[in-house]
Amino acid sequence: MDSIPVSKAETLRRVVEHAPGEAARLAALLTLARHYVDVGDGVKGFAVAREARSLALRLRDHAATSHALNSISISQYNRSEYVSAITTALDARDYANRSGAKQAAGDSYYSIALSLFGLGLFAEAADVAERGISSSAAGEEVRIRLTRLQGILATTRGDMASAERSFDAAIRLAARSTATQLEASHALWAIAWLRHMDEQYGGQPVIPAKLEAARRHLESALAIARDEGDAYLVADRTAILGVVSLLAHEWERARELLERATAAAQALDYVRATVIATVYLSRLHLERGDAPRAAELLAGAIEQARRGAADDVIVYARTLRARALERQGRTEEAQRERRRAAEFREERAESRRRSGVEAMRLIAPMLRE
Repeated sequence: MDSIPVSKAETLRRVVEHAPGEAARLAALLTLARHYVDVGDGVKGFAVAREARSLALRLRDHAATSHALNSISISQYNRSEYVSAITTALDARDYANRSGAKQAAGDSYYSIALSLFGLGLFAEAADVAERGISSSAAGEEVRIRLTRLQGILATTRGDMASAERSFDAAIRLAARSTATQLEASHALWAIAWLRHMDEQYGGQPVIPAKLEAARRHLESALAIARDEGDAYLVADRTAILGVVSLLAHEWERARELLERATAAAQALDYVRATVIATVYLSRLHLERGDAPRAAELLAGAIEQARRGAADDVIVYARTLRARALERQGRTEEAQRERRRAAEFREERAESRRRSGVEAMRLIAPMLRE
């Protein structure tokens, strides 16, 4: 874990730049967009997938248009633009049906289910996920993604035994699939338990055995990412290993991992990992008594998060910053930060409620099939 490899994204970008014709360029753009989807970079994924969609439409390639739209949809999910994500995923499904491309049609099940999950429509997300797994249109990778999503949905119910079974099933399936799917399946096993135990999400007591199991799964994920030369995932998984060390009160190890991840993510301009690593590094400083440094780092994380991080991270960053300001005796600033967090949370909750109603209207024809 001493060095960050050359970015796989950079290699894929070179393939785009040197593509010998428009059809080859389109294929390369779709691969690059899917890579950004897999690493959760909603900013770059959105931009590259839109470029792919424009080229696919110009070439009248409906299957490629569908693939591009599915990548746009998942990027919108990563940016917390959930109703847009569902609308885009339904468009992807329409183009897939026009082209007769079964894989593209299968991909849309995952895009739609993921967006429903983002809106808090868990039962509907589970319904679409089950339909996708049962569909003859769903390829192996889609089934693996949907199986992982079933695990994530189980965590929302606090049913960690079912969640583990789903993630274990995804790992078994992925062992016969691609390195990307195996890496993600190991990582999400760990992330599910960390969310369950971390104050930002579940806030349940830390279970040392599960924390150690999460560490082992993350180390497996990190080893795969390194073997694949995937600098984005190396940065992200290093950050999450830092969270494991933070929860285990391994302060120096946590600082080392989070600082390394922050530097690597910033060098890659990788918004998701930059924000996650910086927020947890700030929390480490706060827990170790350095409130001024925590407040300073969190101000930068909040600014970065505006570029396209998940809503819950923004709320947590503001909440932590309020705590840091309060410990410095800056009471008025702390209260202002808490108000901003509360207002943003309420605004997004209302947006989700409205978007949920619209989402149900949009997917009603699909659910009647």
